[in-house]
Amino acid sequence: MEATAVAVSTASLAVALTQLALQGEQFKQAKQGPVLQDIENRLSSIKNELLAIQCFRDQLDMTKGDNPLLEAWIAQVSKLAYGTQDLVDEYIHILSQQQGYKFGDITRLLIDKCRTSIALTGIVTQLKNIEEEVTKLSNRKDQWVQMPRQVINNTSDRACHILDEKELVGIENDREILVRLLQSEECAFSIVSVWGMGGLGKTTLVTNVYKRESQNFGCHAWVSISQSYKIDDILRILIKKLYGEGDRVPDDIQSMDAIKLKEILRIFLEHKRYLIILDDVWNPKAFHDLCDCLVDNDKRSRIIITTRIDGVASLAHDRCKLQLKPLGDEEAWDLFCKRMFRDHVCPSEIDKCAKEFVTKCQGLPLAIVSVGRLLSSLGQQTESKWSRVYHRFNWELEQNSSLEDLRNVLYLSYKDLPTYLKSCFLYCSMFPEDYLLSKKRLIRLWIAEGFVLERGSNTLEEVAEDHLNELIKRSMLQVVEMNNKRRFRMHHLMLLDLDGAALKTLPDVIVDLFNLRYLSLRNSKVESLPKSIEKLSNLETLDLYGSMIKELPHGIVKLEKLRYLNVMEVKDGSGTSTPLEAPKGLWNIKVLQTLKGVKASRDLVKGLKNLTQLRSLAIFELKDYHFMHLSASLSQMRLLSRLVLFINGNKYDNLTLGRELLFCDGWLPNLHSLRELQLKGGNIPKEDSSRLSEKMKYIFLDLYQGDQQLVFRDGWFPNLQSLIIENIGCVNQVKMEKGTMVRLHTLVLKGLGELKEVPQGIEFLTSLQFLNFSESHSQLKARLQESEVRGKLQHIANIYID
Repeated sequence: MEATAVAVSTASLAVALTQLALQGEQFKQAKQGPVLQDIENRLSSIKNELLAIQCFRDQLDMTKGDNPLLEAWIAQVSKLAYGTQDLVDEYIHILSQQQGYKFGDITRLLIDKCRTSIALTGIVTQLKNIEEEVTKLSNRKDQWVQMPRQVINNTSDRACHILDEKELVGIENDREILVRLLQSEECAFSIVSVWGMGGLGKTTLVTNVYKRESQNFGCHAWVSISQSYKIDDILRILIKKLYGEGDRVPDDIQSMDAIKLKEILRIFLEHKRYLIILDDVWNPKAFHDLCDCLVDNDKRSRIIITTRIDGVASLAHDRCKLQLKPLGDEEAWDLFCKRMFRDHVCPSEIDKCAKEFVTKCQGLPLAIVSVGRLLSSLGQQTESKWSRVYHRFNWELEQNSSLEDLRNVLYLSYKDLPTYLKSCFLYCSMFPEDYLLSKKRLIRLWIAEGFVLERGSNTLEEVAEDHLNELIKRSMLQVVEMNNKRRFRMHHLMLLDLDGAALKTLPDVIVDLFNLRYLSLRNSKVESLPKSIEKLSNLETLDLYGSMIKELPHGIVKLEKLRYLNVMEVKDGSGTSTPLEAPKGLWNIKVLQTLKGVKASRDLVKGLKNLTQLRSLAIFELKDYHFMHLSASLSQMRLLSRLVLFINGNKYDNLTLGRELLFCDGWLPNLHSLRELQLKGGNIPKEDSSRLSEKMKYIFLDLYQGDQQLVFRDGWFPNLQSLIIENIGCVNQVKMEKGTMVRLHTLVLKGLGELKEVPQGIEFLTSLQFLNFSESHSQLKARLQESEVRGKLQHIANIYID
């Protein structure tokens, strides 16, 4: 329970402190008076106390349960943080209303001023109470809570979660690679890193290899670095272990400083072939503190680093980085059975429940062994006993001593996170187990929660993406590939997510949620938005993808903080996708970064030039008379990375429209950030492809309609990584010349009903890793079974045919 409480307080404190920062900015713009100044002073005092509490709370030991006083203190911290959030929300709302006053109805103005004065007086009273409470909380921590001692801070502690030899399953290939790196004669000196998330068995693997290979080195040593190391202590351990039995360790080693210790170590290693294991390294600085005494003496010495952090693993050359992966289903089951049953066979009556436990362990050897230890402690193995434990597993993880090793591993990874990442990470735990999160959605949710602050000239989205990448590099989030897309999952809040909701109308009171930042009606049955939607003045994300919204109310143009608007795939009454018209003035929302699914109009394509912050743009029903203004607008979007244009013919055919767009002067050379272009309902003429490929660096191209033959010439699209050719019914031949699309990774040929042969020259696409023939002619499917054709495709790792 304690760990959960700390997690909740972490998120609530982070949001409260973010709100206090936002309030400071709002105050600068308000008309200041004695009451407002009093409020600001009190909020500043509360903020400082909360910061101190946050720093203290970050040091708490989450692995030790059964501390009612600590749990009570943490619960009070959370309650106080939530109360502060609510009060700051109300205060910001009052300030924003005050700034909105205009000369007009003097009677209404006086009434509103009176109401504001009463509300502010009430806020002062509540702030006094919060100030008193936060002071009491700060004092109580010294009475109730003892600062924790460091957890897992030395070499002996590391042994607690090293697996036994008999529990080594599925490591043969990794062990072979590691031994080969140690024995290689190609490198005179090298650093080898073994990395991956906690519990994968990095230390176990290296221990196994170390026992076998250390005798081949003149001297060897193993030292655990951990999160809180002292360089003097590490150096003394290395000296004592490297000297071994044959050399006498200097008598005064305990009194030497780091400089002298490094000198002794450097001299000792100068003429020796040595093997040093630096286990559990959390920061590159730990290695840099040692590297000037780890001499490269041309004797094929080796240093092995184990770590959970990609940045640490990258101290080694790419060819010397060994990333461990979770066990596959069969290997995980094999390990579980070895751990649990004498004959390594699971009794049939508990087979189903046992497999549920193994699935929950997600391929982590330490988790499997720890769960096995827990189940062994139950005595008689029955389905009912195991099922009860399974349904209270989260409680067991926090409380049961059998799972302490696993708890420590998880806690250390969390404890090493900076505060801004802890909030983002803990937010992911709100989603159901094994829930897959898309990058863009997760980023928008973090921003809506206030977990992300701007850094320099970087946008919130860019900072949030950095946070996500850092969590991945720290092995805190697992990357899952699905349908060639990346998803993420985990190894009161200012958002409203009604994704897939069955309701058809939104309650009117939703517009009273003045601090709402995220509203998703994705795939819902909702047909209309409130006409007074402009009251949601803090809204940043409005996701209507796949909903049944019939129109966008004009009030949307007053949402000055809106960054994301998606109306793609909005359905009409018959279920047909219908683009929505953009309200006049939508282009005045200067912070808008994503605009997808709106219907083209003369005013819209002209006004788009104001949206210089756009990163993603998708427009429907473009006609010939739109292109001149569209070109001028696109030329201003220097940050645009994704552009989707649905072209509808008018007096010209689609081919001409596509060509006319491409040759409108001004926009092509300016879109340096563009990485994805889709022209739908139009086509890039063959004679224009060379010019296009010189100007851009597309990684995605979607061609619709065209001639009977598609030819990709030598030198075309040198940076293209993904090519989709779809629904071009008349094409019966595709040809790739040598030297075309040299970086192409993915090729999808869908709905080419007349294509009966494999693309000529496909063997020249040496970078191709994914090939998909979808809705193909039966003759093409037959040709793909022939040995000659298969020989041309042998370099492609993944081939799909339907």
